[in-house]
Amino acid sequence: MKSRVYKGIRLHRWTNKFYCKYLESLYLDYSHQQRRETLILIILTDCFLSIPFIVYYLTQLPRYTTQLTVNSCCLFFNFILFLICWKCLPKNHLNWAALCSWVVLMTHSVVDNFDKKDQERLWYYVWYSITTIFVPYTLFPLSLLWALVLGSTSFMVHIILIVLYKLENNFDLKETACDGVFFFTVNFAGAYIKILTDGSQRRSFVQTLRFLENRFKAQQENEKQVQLIFSILPDFVAKEMFADIENEERRGSVQPQQFHKIYIHKYNNVSILFADIKGFTALASKCTAQELVRNLNDLFARFDKLATKHDCLRIKLLGDCYYCVSGLPNAREDHADCAVEMGLNMIKAIKDTKTKTQVDIDMRIGIHSGSVLCGVLGLRKWQFDIWSHDVKIANRMEATGIAGRVHISDATLRALTKEFRVEAAHGREKDSLLRKNDIQTYFILEDPVYENVELPKMATPPPKRQSVNVDWIPEIPFKNLQRALSEDNSAESLTCISKTKGKYDVSRRESEIEAPHCNDTITNMIETNLEQQWTFLNKLTLKFVDEELEQQYTEIKNDMYRSNIVCCFIMWIFALICQLIVFDPTQPTLATLFISVSVFLALVTLLVAGDQYKHFPKIVKKFNKSLSSNRRRRTAVLASVVIIMSMSGVSTLIIESKLKNDANSNIHPEKVIFSWIIYLFALATAIRINYRIKILLAFLLVSVYVILANIEPYRQHFFPEIENSLLPIQFPVLLVAFFLLIFYHARLIEVTSRLYFLWKHKAQIELDGMRAARQTNMQLLTNVLPEHVAKHFLSREYRNEELYSQARDGIGVLFATIPNFSKFYSEAKGLECLRLLNEIIATFDEVLDDERFSSIEKIKTVSATATYMAVSGLNPSIKHDPLIGDTPEHLGALIDFAITLRQRLEEINRDSFNRFNLRVGISYGDLVCGVIGAKKPIFDVWGNTVNEASRMDSTGLMGEIQVPKNTAQLLVHQGYELKKRGLGRN
Repeated sequence: MKSRVYKGIRLHRWTNKFYCKYLESLYLDYSHQQRRETLILIILTDCFLSIPFIVYYLTQLPRYTTQLTVNSCCLFFNFILFLICWKCLPKNHLNWAALCSWVVLMTHSVVDNFDKKDQERLWYYVWYSITTIFVPYTLFPLSLLWALVLGSTSFMVHIILIVLYKLENNFDLKETACDGVFFFTVNFAGAYIKILTDGSQRRSFVQTLRFLENRFKAQQENEKQVQLIFSILPDFVAKEMFADIENEERRGSVQPQQFHKIYIHKYNNVSILFADIKGFTALASKCTAQELVRNLNDLFARFDKLATKHDCLRIKLLGDCYYCVSGLPNAREDHADCAVEMGLNMIKAIKDTKTKTQVDIDMRIGIHSGSVLCGVLGLRKWQFDIWSHDVKIANRMEATGIAGRVHISDATLRALTKEFRVEAAHGREKDSLLRKNDIQTYFILEDPVYENVELPKMATPPPKRQSVNVDWIPEIPFKNLQRALSEDNSAESLTCISKTKGKYDVSRRESEIEAPHCNDTITNMIETNLEQQWTFLNKLTLKFVDEELEQQYTEIKNDMYRSNIVCCFIMWIFALICQLIVFDPTQPTLATLFISVSVFLALVTLLVAGDQYKHFPKIVKKFNKSLSSNRRRRTAVLASVVIIMSMSGVSTLIIESKLKNDANSNIHPEKVIFSWIIYLFALATAIRINYRIKILLAFLLVSVYVILANIEPYRQHFFPEIENSLLPIQFPVLLVAFFLLIFYHARLIEVTSRLYFLWKHKAQIELDGMRAARQTNMQLLTNVLPEHVAKHFLSREYRNEELYSQARDGIGVLFATIPNFSKFYSEAKGLECLRLLNEIIATFDEVLDDERFSSIEKIKTVSATATYMAVSGLNPSIKHDPLIGDTPEHLGALIDFAITLRQRLEEINRDSFNRFNLRVGISYGDLVCGVIGAKKPIFDVWGNTVNEASRMDSTGLMGEIQVPKNTAQLLVHQGYELKKRGLGRN
């Protein structure tokens, strides 16, 4: 149901169902227990009220034979109905049980009170009619439409029966009109309370569901965080990081400093495999950016699948280079066998790629066995890596190998447990490092079995008629990454609920919350919340156990008081009409009373609604603002309105009784009580009044009414002298019954309102937690991808079957290497050496926080050579305005970044008493960037510009920055002085 607000007054439509059928069904599940308990309460109350009258009728036989029979049958029927509701009534049959209960109530009111021998029947009948009209709205588990049907039916039946009776006994139009207005007022009050109550409950449900969804999303966020880390890093490293994160969370919020820790492990008896694609440049020149990235992703995905098959752990992708380790993290005796078999299958895979792409490419593979240190270094772009002297040897094994052959060292040959045919490769003759370490090398002679081995198929799109033959398709990086991390999918909105549709309206569109697999989870969570609600509330006072939470609840802003006061004013008009019909409005005292109260209530109504009109004074708006934000003030205003209305009813009786000295005069005392009941209902409609104040007021009003009805001279007007009259007994019993009805209803509303606030409060806490998780996830994600690439994967436009790739022009590429770090590295002090390298890389990463270098993106570090790689101008969302001509500003920033790195390294030298030198190569031009590797996704760049920058580094001089000719020409325009080797700035 959608509620609208006009001039601060809440208006409602005559439907209260959610548009979403699944959500409506879920709401019925949510409220089933409460609705069933309420129905049982009505049935039991009717039973308990019937028992004393049955006992009385038994003592008065045969006068009350009809009443005894009817009450006994109704009691039996109620007992059966109670057993059915208690034990086995399904949720979707509660409305039928309520209908049966209403029929019992109607039977009571009609049959029990229309014995023509009983002169008091009509007086009592009106009282019972109130119950049959009001209860369907307030306590029956019915929809608004059903409640309106039953309430209107009760209204029509009662009016018809009254008219039929009075046609036989001195028909009085005024009295009948008064009865009609009164019954209509009861319907109005009941419908208003039904709308507000059901609306409050549905809002509470929506907030509960938001809380549950936020909790579910927060759980998903944590799972995504785990999934993301484990997709980047091996399990044993990731678990150590998670342990540190949990320790930080126990001490407080996660701080960025936690990522500065070095995570290093040592493993002996492993085999290291390096593989490089020969002819990659030719392949890149014949492919578009999308095709190049897809080919690389397909090829490396096949390698990853082979690595899993042969128990190898992929370490890193370096452009067109792939390297992995066997025997890490789980030691195994046949690690050398696994590495060799992996290499042979990789060569077979590259031959398949050569056949499909028609490009002359091949694979050069080198393997060496020994020990490694492995882990993560730096603050940004985490990548698992390995370091050791044996890693350098494995790298040289690849470099000195031959395309299409697996090149192994004598250490690997000794570690083999299977028989492989080999031949001498004479690698030591080609490389000084191999020669220095006296490494003998061999080529594996490929066995025929590897010619026919079954490999994963390439994902090259086949003809449609052959599509069914594809038995394996490489995974897409971040294919399972959900948009739950996106800011657009904020937890502040339910997937099935639209705030723009009203407080508890639901959009018509179907949504993922309707997925059947969520049903049991949400239902169980709802039941758990309902069971735990009393852990937060005092069962007697209904105050929150947490005083701070109670204080927040009293301070929440609420504008519903306007609607409550308008409703009270309307009900006063109805009560006034009733009194004007039966009393003499020309009496000065009564006229003064009615006019005074009417003026007072009209002024209060205008006052609370006045801030919606431009011409009202500012003090009125200020007064309303204070009421909206202060629950105590709202309660005081509403209580004052109800008290004034109620006291006017008491005053009417006192004034009228003094004016009428004749006890048999036409005072119509039951009409006075009509107004009293209306005032009690007005109190019930004040939904947002303080629960304890409401009960206290109801108790005081009922007490005053009962006392007045039982003291002279008012008693003779209420209870005419009728022999064996039950009115003196029935009046207080029924009045107390109305008090209990209001008490239960007020308690129900208060619990619902407080739960609405509580779950909203908890939802906010969960939302804060989810936002923190999102920030952590984004930090992790941007440690793998550039920020603009990460946003691409999180955007609504991203489709998970797409590979990310772009061809970019005008990009600067930097390689910065510390050549003499390899001399500093010692196997005996490997861990301490890596700690220093970690500090160096972390220091370089911190330089990127400088606003001057916002256009620069770190790509990776190559720890084996102590190389730091970065690019500039990659983010398309950052505008790079040219300084002079067409020279891009970000290229100058890249040069300044290189100079700053050199300065920071000098500072580290002073602190660590070392003499490290930085060698830098920079190039500017076109490249291709993309994300590859489904198992461990990485962002990388490829192209001649990258290769050129790498050569500028490898052929450069320590302490200098080397650039190619075309890049140098651009830098001249930015004020840099160039020389043959290195450059300086003017």
